[in-house]
Amino acid sequence: MVLLLWVSSIATADVIYVDCNGPNDPGSGTSEDPFRQIQPAINASSNSDIVRIAIGIYTGTGNYDLDPEGKSITICSSDANDPDVTILTIIDANQAGRGFDFHSDEDTNCVVAGLTIRNCSKYGVGGAIYCSENTGLTTQK
Repeated sequence: MVLLLWVSSIATADVIYVDCNGPNDPGSGTSEDPFRQIQPAINASSNSDIVRIAIGIYTGTGNYDLDPEGKSITICSSDANDPDVTILTIIDANQAGRGFDFHSDEDTNCVVAGLTIRNCSKYGVGGAIYCSENTGLTTQK
């Protein structure tokens, strides 16, 4: 008698939460204790994870020149399909850098959605999102 056992592993995406008004700094990334800056949430993510950003204005260290580190993740507002949420979920670089800096072999599996990115400048040149030739990404209007 032969017994075959099929074991299947299904990868599920974790959601890592960010809220600039979170109760703790830096926070742990749970819905009850979100990170207060975006880059630490990205750093804590793994491929297929979602970095979900609450409505607010994200400025200062950890909230600009965001580097997805080559990961296949989604970085989005709490509701990327709602323009009212998108307009109120703001990455503001205060002329200190760019919103996002893609330079680590990111590809089309790295998604940014439902965010307003403003006041960006690097080396005196504007630009909310930078894609180096080391990525498989293109920007769309």
